[in-house]
Amino acid sequence: MGLSEFISGTKQFLISGFRSFPIILAVTSFILAIFQTNIAFILLFVAIAFIVPIANTFVNTIGEFILTKTSLDPSSYQIPVSAVCTIVSPEGLTEMPATIFGLPSYWLATVVFFFSYLAVNGFSLYNRESSEHADKNAVFARKSQAMMGAVLAIVIGLLFIGMRFIISGCEKGWGLVIALFTMIPLAIGWYRFAAACGADRLVDLFGIANGMLPMSAKANVPYVCVKETF
Repeated sequence: MGLSEFISGTKQFLISGFRSFPIILAVTSFILAIFQTNIAFILLFVAIAFIVPIANTFVNTIGEFILTKTSLDPSSYQIPVSAVCTIVSPEGLTEMPATIFGLPSYWLATVVFFFSYLAVNGFSLYNRESSEHADKNAVFARKSQAMMGAVLAIVIGLLFIGMRFIISGCEKGWGLVIALFTMIPLAIGWYRFAAACGADRLVDLFGIANGMLPMSAKANVPYVCVKETF
């Protein structure tokens, strides 16, 4: 294989991976959930595979019903169905319409939800209360890691969305606006719902909360170790 073939193959691989990013997120979350028995990734998989598609379908159904009754140019809310835009294999695209309603598309909805979920995870850990007896350096390290994770999630998410708009031309500006106003609240709501019983431990994708003792274990109560005798 020559250098040009290698570069071409690598480019195609990256483009296919970027196009199928929502599927990659779902599959990766499922694999990590199964092999690590990680509830946080199970909840993420359920959200990406079921909650987001259902919510996005609901939003698109309402939006299509409203906008098709107006005199707006269909090109303002229709996105192309092509090998570049679809998140699945382009085989069989000839059987589908040239354009579909996509405010937002499933790709955009999933990406906004995922990176919002990561950011909410980071901010939640950052704002989590610490025991007055906690080590100050440990608290600072936890807050720094949580804030860095949240900021990186926002920055990388914006880069992914920007690349999607610039490279593919598969999204509409209004689709992004609607995705932000629907998927960010969904991410916040899903995180809070999932964390209601686990105090962030069951939904922490960063693995920071699992390394923290619960507040009840940090009470100012003396402990002593004794040798067990029989």
